[in-house]
This record gives sequence, structure tokens and C-alpha cells, in this order.
Amino acid sequence: MLVARKKQNPSSHMQNWERLPDPAKIMEWACYPCRAMARERVTLRTPSKEAKLLDCTQCGCRTRHRTLSLVEEYGESADGDVQGWTDYCAVQCLGCNTVSFCLETRCSEDADYNDDGEMFLVPKYTLYPPRLQGRKPLEYDGHIPDPIHTVYLEAYTAIVIDLPVLAGIGLRAVLEMICKERGITSGRLIQKIDALEAQRIISPADKDILHNLRFLGNQAAHDAKPHTLQELLAALDVIEHLLKGIYVVPARAKAIPQRPPGR
Repeated sequence: MLVARKKQNPSSHMQNWERLPDPAKIMEWACYPCRAMARERVTLRTPSKEAKLLDCTQCGCRTRHRTLSLVEEYGESADGDVQGWTDYCAVQCLGCNTVSFCLETRCSEDADYNDDGEMFLVPKYTLYPPRLQGRKPLEYDGHIPDPIHTVYLEAYTAIVIDLPVLAGIGLRAVLEMICKERGITSGRLIQKIDALEAQRIISPADKDILHNLRFLGNQAAHDAKPHTLQELLAALDVIEHLLKGIYVVPARAKAIPQRPPGR
């Protein structure tokens, strides 16, 4: 069945008619999430006193969170066979009191059984701001130059929100910026890494590791290759080690009492 919809032409101010599919037919063509929300209800609910075990941005680990506010969205398919629930929650860590946002989704098609044989819907959590479980970014303490720390945070965020190609490019960019800040600007990155070792800024072992990181970045930049989360986290380890070794540790070591000459 086709229905007619009146459409205004702003240029000529003349009316014409456009034939469009019946809305019910559109729902038949829609993807599953759209079909599941064919019938929708949004309700403001009183939060449960039961704490959720979620990753905390400040604690850097999984902690208990209480729900401060809750809006529930319920939807079902046109035939009522599939139901879905989405909870929009403001949550607060019970350890550090940090407030963040949690999106909890449940679907009647994704169920499991507990130890007592009772069926329950498996919840899926999406947290904002995004975070890596058990891993906080390097905090800015004034030792790492601002531009380098900014790009490092962008690369870290790309890993968190699952943008692996951009993450690989970002990590390589941090390495390029470190070379530039150390006054190494000529040649390609392969020569710049060698120059870091020649100037004793890094060790020979570090040089070999950084060449592997360079290759990872080249694959992301030139071939748009998405590396795995494990590979990106290993590369992030290398970059953080490099930032600490060049900027953070030497600055903090100045607080150590200096040994007398000849001792």
C-alpha cells in the first residue's frame, strides 16, 4: 500500500505530491533495534538500592556504584514477540563519589540461568565517559609538554571508544611529537628513532621496541589496519613508558637528595 504525503517546495512555493511507503511497511523493512522499539514506553522510575559493579574512571578499577536517577525505556516488536529495556542511569561510585552515566540494555532474546536454575536477562552496560577497565590515563602534572599530552589523551580515548585505526595513528603521532620536542626533525621516523638512541635518550632495547611501534602506526596510517585491543594496549604501554622515562621520572628525581661529589 502506498500513501501520499503533501510536500512544500520552498523555491517555487508550489505544492506537489510524493508517494511514500506505508509506515507499517517501513517497520517490516527496519533492522531489529528499530523493530524492537515499534511500541515504546518511557518511564521515570525509583532507582533500586542494589549497587551495580561498574568500572570507575577515577578509581581505575571496578567498584560498587549506586543509582541516583533512572529513566526506563521499554519497547517491543510489532508482534510482541521480542521485548527490550533500556535504562538511562546517573550512577555514583561508592568509593570516590564520582558521578557518571550508565546505559543498561536488556533484551528478551538474550537470557541466561543462575545457579538456582532461574532465568534472567543478561544486562549490557555502556558507560560515559568511556573507560578502560583497570586502566587510567597518565595524569597531567606539568612534566609532559601540553601538545604531546593532548595527542596522547586522544590516542587513549580512541582505544577506549573502539576506534583502532585512529588509535594506531595517534600513538605513532605521539612518537613523532616526542622526536620533534627533543630537537630531532630531519629524516623519516625510522631515522628519528635511531637518533633518539644515538643521543642516549632511549636505550638500544627501547629502540627496537619503538621500531615495532612505528610499524604498527604505519599499518594504521597507510593501510587503515585495525589492530586488536591487546596490541593497542601493548603499544600504549610502550608510549607511557617512554613519556615517563623522558619527562616524568627525570623531573620527579630532582626531589631526591643529591649525593656529595665523589661518594
